[in-house]
Amino acid sequence: MNATICNNDSIFLEGAYQNQAGTYIDHLSSKYGCDSIVTTYLTVDPTVTNTVYDTICQGDSVYLAGAYQHVSGDYVDVYATSLNCDSTLTTSLYVIPTLTSNEAISICEGDSILLAGAYQHTAGNYDDLYTAITTGCDSVHTTALTIILKLYESVSEAICNGDSIFVGGAWQHAAGDYVDVLTAVSTGCDSVITTTVSLNQVYNNSDAQTICNGDSTYLGGAWQTTAGQYTDVLSSADGCDSTVVTMLTVNVVDTAVTRPNEVSLQASASGANYQWYDCGQSQIVPGATSSLFEPTANGLYAVIVTENGCSDTSACYAVSKIGIGDGNLEVLEMYPNPTSGMFYLKFSQNMEEIEIGIFNVLGQEVMRISGANTELIAVDILTLAAGEYFLEVRSGDKKSILQIVKE
Repeated sequence: MNATICNNDSIFLEGAYQNQAGTYIDHLSSKYGCDSIVTTYLTVDPTVTNTVYDTICQGDSVYLAGAYQHVSGDYVDVYATSLNCDSTLTTSLYVIPTLTSNEAISICEGDSILLAGAYQHTAGNYDDLYTAITTGCDSVHTTALTIILKLYESVSEAICNGDSIFVGGAWQHAAGDYVDVLTAVSTGCDSVITTTVSLNQVYNNSDAQTICNGDSTYLGGAWQTTAGQYTDVLSSADGCDSTVVTMLTVNVVDTAVTRPNEVSLQASASGANYQWYDCGQSQIVPGATSSLFEPTANGLYAVIVTENGCSDTSACYAVSKIGIGDGNLEVLEMYPNPTSGMFYLKFSQNMEEIEIGIFNVLGQEVMRISGANTELIAVDILTLAAGEYFLEVRSGDKKSILQIVKE
């Protein structure tokens, strides 16, 4: 007969439990007392043992060893084969951990970003789940979102009336508040600047000045001596233009002198103040403050005229015909007159000493010469400029005033 058992099982043959394949003979007695021989052909079917490997994602589970398993490890399951023998299956389970990553992102106030399945515009932590290509398991990416606030700044700018400043996207020339939205270099986000523009006044003024003839005043960028209108553009305390238009008046003092007769002088100006001046002595004539001057001695005289706050001095005028006698020096002849340089003085007698002062029309002494023991003296004025000159000729206590013209 044939018999089959599973590996690790046994069967009673030849008087013992057999677990090895083979042929076994048993001698039995029949009920009639006769021997009966039974030959058994024993087959041992092997037990099937297998090991497999499996993976699951963290958070998932698999049914092993009679329960749902979610922890890595080896799990054994026993099954019946087609021969009704045990089959042992060992499963080596590996749980793939969930991959996590972190990122920090900043956005500008008013912007948004797609995180956790929606557009977010509030600071916080947002999780996004992805499926890893290599494992098929979840990958969690956490984004820490920061909101960069807009920078708000207020500034003030003052401009001169008529000028302009570029704010609010255009050149502005009116006072007011103007908003500019700029991009901050450091963050790339908006920076809002509100500029308050104010206008500083530009001044236009008129002025009047009066100067005396011969004086000057600084107007129109230069020293002015001529009457007229001059414009100066100045800078005010605010740095703005201040235009001043000055009307300049030049007071000219009338210094003309006439000769009512040969021994008096008359100032032409009326209603002025007068002071007569001795050009030869370089001193004022005491008490001579009338427009009419009647000198008591021959000489060179000028008048200082003061009117409208200005003073000026006339040319020097010679008076030489006051009396004849003591105090007057007689000059017989002066020639040539006019002269190109050299001229001569001839006296009525031999002069022990002679002193000659030469003056210009302003009463300034330009030359002085002297001589002695002579009736004729030569005078050289070649070096003097062309013009009219006066000679004060003295000898002792006598003098004479003469006029010479240099060509």
